[in-house]
Amino acid sequence: MIRDRKTFGTSGIPWTLPQARPGISYDRRDYPGTLRFLDEMLVMSWNEELTDDDVHDIGGALAKVAGYFAAKRG
Repeated sequence: MIRDRKTFGTSGIPWTLPQARPGISYDRRDYPGTLRFLDEMLVMSWNEELTDDDVHDIGGALAKVAGYFAAKRG
């Protein structure tokens, strides 16, 4: 999205704003931390239909997984 400067609609914002720096490029090799984050991040659907029990179960599952990986690193 950033490299190809894709935006919602045809506005081109933020790249068309006066404050934008012209000529900036977004080469993947310049952002190794971002690439690592994108490989490791978790994306979940979350909406108003989740119950309190659902949220509790999800929180417990995330804590369990985080605990596993913390112990594995230690």
